[in-house]
Amino acid sequence: MKVIKLVDKNTVELKFSRSSFCNHCVSKSSCNLLESSKNLVVKALNPRGLALKVGDTVVVEHKDFSVSKLSFLVYGIPLIVFISFLTLFTILLKSELYGFIGGIIALIISFFALKIYDKKFGKRYKPVIIEKYDGNSINFGENFYSEYE
Repeated sequence: MKVIKLVDKNTVELKFSRSSFCNHCVSKSSCNLLESSKNLVVKALNPRGLALKVGDTVVVEHKDFSVSKLSFLVYGIPLIVFISFLTLFTILLKSELYGFIGGIIALIISFFALKIYDKKFGKRYKPVIIEKYDGNSINFGENFYSEYE
């Protein structure tokens, strides 16, 4: 992947083109949702503090995770919250309008709660830069996710 932006000391934005390597990636099912895009941009962690600059090529490691679990977290929980509060406020206040407004407010609160959850636990799902690629062999022996678990 190519470095396109240095966000901060420990985070960079990377751009990569889909290739045959994508067929072996654990998160290929989530990337296939963006089938129309040949180039993808992702944020990655730089736990080693490698001296990177825009244009560098890096090797990243991506932790196995359940795409369906994350999808439920991002889409399912807010939907359940909205429907639950819509029903609750409609029954309690005997007004569909107030039920709808209460459901929307609960939905907004659930998105803020997910944002807080993402700030606290989101690092464990981000790709991690293993090393700067210089065309030589790469050592895949280390696991860089241990500090985020």
